[in-house]
Amino acid sequence: MISKIRFSQIIIFCFSLTLSSNVFPNIDPALAFLNKNLRDMRRGTFEKALRLLEDRQIKTIVETGTARGGDLAFTGDGGFTIIFGYWCFLNQADLYSVDIEERAIQRARTMVSEWETNIHFFQDDSVHFLENFAKPIEFLYLDSFDFDRNDPEPSQLHHLREIEAAYEKLTENAVVMIDDCGLPHGGKGKFVIDYLKNKGWKIYAQGYQVIMLRS
Repeated sequence: MISKIRFSQIIIFCFSLTLSSNVFPNIDPALAFLNKNLRDMRRGTFEKALRLLEDRQIKTIVETGTARGGDLAFTGDGGFTIIFGYWCFLNQADLYSVDIEERAIQRARTMVSEWETNIHFFQDDSVHFLENFAKPIEFLYLDSFDFDRNDPEPSQLHHLREIEAAYEKLTENAVVMIDDCGLPHGGKGKFVIDYLKNKGWKIYAQGYQVIMLRS
């Protein structure tokens, strides 16, 4: 668990790195933050995702399924809201995070109060939210409906509906990332991956998570 004191120390450490570089985007503090806090199976793909944000100068990130673990998020759900929200704060970008549960949003807010100006929380069904999202999407992170290995299809179909709702809003240079793919039956991303492959997308990185780009 990351205490409030330790968390503040991390922020100060990261800002000291920010001040040492005038290069856009500021990726080094975000990588330092990632490496200091995340030790699970997502670390490698999160680093690849941060580097794609840098390479493509992404400004609009949409996340389905907020980091509901609060200060335990790094060991539970990976803490995407926290890590990538911090990157947005450093680079004047915006993270739009939607979750159907108010409690998930409240717990995530406990960890991002220092940079919440760049994180926009919404309590809504993720498919409905994506259908009504009015901005072009440069980075889409899918991690909403909990996966049940004994009944995988409800989660897989929900994530398929998400990508269908968002697809026309994805920019030409967009990145799609799906969490919890390294699970039985193809995990959350099985139908999403097939859907994007059928539209000519390719897998850029694959492990517990999958990152996909247009061919």
